[in-house]
Amino acid sequence: MEDKIKKSKGDNFNPDISEDISEKKEDAKDLNAGEHEVSKAYRKILEKHEKRKAGNTKSANIAVILICILILITVSFNAYLIKSEKNKENMIREAQAEIEREKQAELDRIKEETARRNKVSAEILNFNDKYLIIRKDFYLKVEDLTKKLSIKVNSIQEIKELTDERIKLMQDYKNKLSLLSIPEVLNDFYQYEINFLDSDIKLWNIISVYYSLDDTSKFDINKINEETKISHELYLKAQQELESVYNKYDLNYYLKDLIIK
Repeated sequence: MEDKIKKSKGDNFNPDISEDISEKKEDAKDLNAGEHEVSKAYRKILEKHEKRKAGNTKSANIAVILICILILITVSFNAYLIKSEKNKENMIREAQAEIEREKQAELDRIKEETARRNKVSAEILNFNDKYLIIRKDFYLKVEDLTKKLSIKVNSIQEIKELTDERIKLMQDYKNKLSLLSIPEVLNDFYQYEINFLDSDIKLWNIISVYYSLDDTSKFDINKINEETKISHELYLKAQQELESVYNKYDLNYYLKDLIIK
């Protein structure tokens, strides 16, 4: 380059200019070197920025993921709370419905029981009206016979006749009782009453035999005592059962005409 300058300029070549050009070249090299350093430094800054930007992006992505997770957890928890609340409400409604069903069942039971009691009470009262007639008739006649036996009689034969009449009264009462329509709740009473009548008929038959004997010294009087005790116990058992049923159905008012002490 310098030779070209020398040739072009010939003998007019100026050394100062050559030095100046050299200095400018050096300066240009320095400038290029500086620009290179600046460019290098700028690239480092850009790399750091990109890394920072990538890090920020990554952090931002993580933050977004965390936020999404939190939102999902919140939504899921809210859904759980709503479902739990609905389940609780359903349980409450079901419990209330069960209480209502139990109340209705109890009400229906009471109605049925009342209707049944009313029906049973009506059956007892229907029986009572008919039973009272034959019972009063029987005990009035028994009372009359007892009075006749309690007064002085003229002969053993008269006593035997009164005894046989008592047996007939018992049999007549038993037959009339068996013709009545007996409510189911009075079945036990009816059986006890029949047992009492059978025992009492047996007792009076023993007494009749006693008075039929020419010689009573050989007769075991304990038979009469034993059968009297049995008959009395059966009578009390029948009376107690009758009272129990009448009291159960609040019909104790009607007992005053039936119970004979």
